[in-house]
Amino acid sequence: ATKAMNTALAAAEAELAYNEVVGKITIILADNGTYTVSAPIVAPSDLYISLPIGSEGVATIDASGNEGDFITLNGSTTFAKKADGADSDHYLIDMVGIAGVKITGLKGALITDAQKTLVNGVAIANSVIEMPAAGKNVLNFSGKGYVGKVKVLNSTIYTKDKNTGFFAQYGS
Repeated sequence: ATKAMNTALAAAEAELAYNEVVGKITIILADNGTYTVSAPIVAPSDLYISLPIGSEGVATIDASGNEGDFITLNGSTTFAKKADGADSDHYLIDMVGIAGVKITGLKGALITDAQKTLVNGVAIANSVIEMPAAGKNVLNFSGKGYVGKVKVLNSTIYTKDKNTGFFAQYGS
């Protein structure tokens, strides 16, 4: 991942080790900057990847060096107690936002979860995302969690060749 991404995620990991709960992670990319990602971005909480406020350009992320999914959600806050009082086996992430970004070279899903994660919302705005031709899903929560609401605004999600994957897939 880029220095900016590494710095933001390292700070989140340090906060997690100290508090056991991580707040919002915000990764601000340079207007018209170019980045490469060689491993999944693993987020234990809300994640926002965007340009600075007021920017009108786009940041380009080349993910072709990453063999896995682009964002892997690994929540740290449990959802709520079960009816019998036992801890839930689902984790809560309120929001994942991507804005002003062009992502190329994806080999896996745009967003997946590492464990049972309930995501209240995903927002993709002013972005262009190139999905792989293989049967990969944009949001891949098969067998694990769920996304409550997805908004795609002024964005394009496409594949150069036929992709037999789904926009969103859930386990049940």
